[in-house]
Amino acid sequence: MKAETKSVLVVDSNESTLHTFNRLLKNRGFNVDEASKVEEATGKMKSKNYDLVLVSSLLPDTEGIDLFLFGRESMPKAIEIVTKGLPFSTEIVKAIDSRADAVFAKPVAPGELLRVIEKIQESSRIHVLARLE
Repeated sequence: MKAETKSVLVVDSNESTLHTFNRLLKNRGFNVDEASKVEEATGKMKSKNYDLVLVSSLLPDTEGIDLFLFGRESMPKAIEIVTKGLPFSTEIVKAIDSRADAVFAKPVAPGELLRVIEKIQESSRIHVLARLE
């Protein structure tokens, strides 16, 4: 029996980051949607239940943490990962306190991202703070 394809929403204002995550996750069998603004992302979240949401904490139209909190409320079973440029701030503490499944410092190492996604999928809501080189 074929495993169900997992759906992912990647939200980042940087086109290069969107492209990189899209290609990386599609190559691993995920069905990937993209959004570069919060309004676009919330529209997609209202019309589709995602298995994974990868959100940048810095977006042009609002803080990504607000979008993260919206996703947590509207899709409580989704895995949510927050990406953030250094240094970590109170936003990151807020995300962890709000039950982010993982928080990554940018730039995100692709192999580490995939490893953490797999680990989260295998467990039930672990909390990981990944500081990458």
